Amino acid sequence: MTTQSRTIRIDLIIMALLSIGTGVYPFVFAFLKGAQGLFTTKPEALLQTSWYVPMFLTHVLLGAVAIIAGSTQFFESLQHTRLKLHRTLGKIYVLTVIPSGLAGFVAGFYATGTWYSKAGFICLAIG
Repeated sequence: MTTQSRTIRIDLIIMALLSIGTGVYPFVFAFLKGAQGLFTTKPEALLQTSWYVPMFLTHVLLGAVAIIAGSTQFFESLQHTRLKLHRTLGKIYVLTVIPSGLAGFVAGFYATGTWYSKAGFICLAIG
């Protein structure tokens, strides 16, 4: 193995581990009581609606699954040795990233911060 290919492999492993860590973190909001830090800056009227919290959690949790499934797509060895698993993870990615993005688009309008914070989240959801 050349030095360049070894460096690329290490970079991909680091990127995948960071993606998995980012994907696992949002589960804190769903399973740990009192870990609702992001909601402390939201108006109480918004939190009392029947749609905002479920929509936000849909965005966060499906986004986490999408990040975890998507991070595996960078491993060529998985693609070549376990093609069925690679394709299944790709399908999971597509099926989770679309509803997460749609929910993120709506959540972007209620993001904490100024207009450019909202615009950033909305543009990210569109992307």
